[in-house]
Amino acid sequence: MKVKISTINLWIFIVAIIVQVFTVNYENAGIVSYLKYIVCLMGIVSSIYIMRRNHRNRVMGKDIKTLMIVPIFFVAVTIIKSMTTHTFSQRTVIEFLLMTIPMVYSYCLINTLSAEQIEKAMMATLIISFIGYLYNLGMSPSSIISSLIASSFSDSESALESSQFAGISIALCLYYLYYRKNKIGVIVSFAFVVFTFKRLAILMAITMVFLPKIFDVSKPVGKKAFKGIVIGVFVAAVIYYFAMIPQNGKLIQKAININLNQFTMGRFWRFSLLYNNPNYVNYGLGSTYTYLMSEWGFALEMDICRLFFEVSWIGVAVFIYCFFSVVRKNWYCTILMLYLFFNMITSHCLASMFSWLVIYMTIGSIEYLSKETACNRIKFKI
Repeated sequence: MKVKISTINLWIFIVAIIVQVFTVNYENAGIVSYLKYIVCLMGIVSSIYIMRRNHRNRVMGKDIKTLMIVPIFFVAVTIIKSMTTHTFSQRTVIEFLLMTIPMVYSYCLINTLSAEQIEKAMMATLIISFIGYLYNLGMSPSSIISSLIASSFSDSESALESSQFAGISIALCLYYLYYRKNKIGVIVSFAFVVFTFKRLAILMAITMVFLPKIFDVSKPVGKKAFKGIVIGVFVAAVIYYFAMIPQNGKLIQKAININLNQFTMGRFWRFSLLYNNPNYVNYGLGSTYTYLMSEWGFALEMDICRLFFEVSWIGVAVFIYCFFSVVRKNWYCTILMLYLFFNMITSHCLASMFSWLVIYMTIGSIEYLSKETACNRIKFKI
């Protein structure tokens, strides 16, 4: 039985997902921590081989070049800061890889897999991730049901909450909510989002259930709307950053009678540990993570705020402009990106490599593959 090379490429992707899901708790366990990167690199090499043999028109190339401006700019800033401070850490390399691998790998997959194979990849990711999530919970079915009932949306408390699987759950949900032909995929991915219990993700999923029914989300974004979105997101990021500055935060707390540290789930205090701290050496990308982890054992967990520290407001502006430039062909993808940036302003997901891989594949599938090619139900066969 002859197996197509593209099918082998699909299975390499599935193996990468399996490795990621079942080693998610082993981020600092030597070779085990690097297995997922090794498998992804195997997939990239396999894809390059396929693309060299197959001379069909390639898509998404311009988008990936635009996206790649961001990590390259971040590294350029880091080199300058590292030379100034005479400090460097391997975290910079890790951050660079976490950003670039999903960009490159998604381009490779979009250009080597058929629409049906991409659907298979997404379904495999959904099944494997959901199983991995339930396995990591380590709870009986009755305990899961009782925990779901006891969950508090207002207090954001649930025994089922999972930061490790929340990103990939919403990415998959947004893929299936666009096509909607695979009803099982829609229902299971939506349930996955609810189970991982991140409030913003749940609100996003609910919004995207109904929004396409009242607004044509397949339309391109106009120039004025694009400029307004880019400026609006940047202004929102700046406002949030200044709100986190300790003296400003105290004024806000007095003015509106709100506990910012409680509201941000401890991130306001974490920010104060960095701001104007003479012991924090800012050498660029990854420096906030290195300092906080070495001194306190946790990260800042606010991506845009940390980027203001690490790569300056110019780096944040470049980041916002480039990422929204890529999705302006389609309102659905633009709304998806708005959600991601709001999440990065208030929380973190920039280092979630596999979540971004699924997101880029979703964007590539929506923008470059026909909506009519999405499959109803998937049967795995060679």
